[in-house]
Amino acid sequence: MSETVGEAKDLMTDYLRQIYKHVELCKEVITGTWKEKIEFVFSLPTKWNTLDTVNRFNDAIYAVGFTSQNSDKHSAKLELTEAEAAAVYSATNSEIELDKGDNILIYDADGGKTDLGLVEVADPNPERPALKQVTKVQGFGTGSTMIDQAFELLVQERSEI
Repeated sequence: MSETVGEAKDLMTDYLRQIYKHVELCKEVITGTWKEKIEFVFSLPTKWNTLDTVNRFNDAIYAVGFTSQNSDKHSAKLELTEAEAAAVYSATNSEIELDKGDNILIYDADGGKTDLGLVEVADPNPERPALKQVTKVQGFGTGSTMIDQAFELLVQERSEI
């Protein structure tokens, strides 16, 4: 765990650099070239609600090479929160036919947190649905890791009986 903001940024930059190198290698192996224009789209953790944090992430993306001053090469966008991205994915890949006015509850639980949000279908076009945010996406400090730990404790308690 990093102790300072600077250390955290350095770790994030190193991590992103390795991802970038991996994408570059895979692209070259599969297509033989890395010269095509690529647009990278990043989602943001819901808890990142300060502009400073988002700007640090954007700076790291730029430093690694995901974006380029030459727009013919690569570009990168910081788009949606993770939970909003999950809602967009669900709306465009749903087996259920969505109608105007339908609501989608977003429940995004990862290891350390859970994000909850609610969106309404404004336009049900299956190719590109329009979603309207009903409630602001909120992150809670209860993730699946904590659920797993609570389950382990429950099993231990019951096995001791």
